[in-house]
Amino acid sequence: LLMVLSNVGGLPAETLSQVNAARVVQAVGAASGLAVGRAMIRDLYDRDRAAAMLGIVDGAMMVAPMIGPFVGGVLETTYGWRTIFIFLGVVSLWILIWAWATLPETRRAPSGPDAAGFFADVRALIASPQYHGFVLPHALAAGTFFIFASGGAYVVITQMGRSSAQYGAWFAADRAERLIRARV
Repeated sequence: LLMVLSNVGGLPAETLSQVNAARVVQAVGAASGLAVGRAMIRDLYDRDRAAAMLGIVDGAMMVAPMIGPFVGGVLETTYGWRTIFIFLGVVSLWILIWAWATLPETRRAPSGPDAAGFFADVRALIASPQYHGFVLPHALAAGTFFIFASGGAYVVITQMGRSSAQYGAWFAADRAERLIRARV
């Protein structure tokens, strides 16, 4: 829902601040989808099967950032930047409707001391050093990747005078080459 709303909000944007605000909400929506998907895997599968399923999710998360700049670049070059919001909004709405219609609730109703609720769970996470030990390295790694991706786009498009589609193609080719080398 956040992804759908962020794309609807970003579509009429007139200033860079408005686009950035929509993109921040978009990022929160996209990240929540990944977190919910991982929680569902944890709820549905035993430890060994969950590890295999998380591997599939992680594989998809390696491919998506690889092709995203290319698809976005082609849309922007061909139809303009607002088309990216339309495309992501339609895809997000389709996923929302599909999830609502087909996915069951996977979290078992907590009982006893675990029945405190969502906000108690959030407070427990914030107070947990183990949680911070897992989250901080992942946040730093993801932040580094996205700084590189956006900085690379700026250099290629602004400094080198290439199109966003060319940047996306170069980025996808570089990511694919790195994945292939890592497997060999």
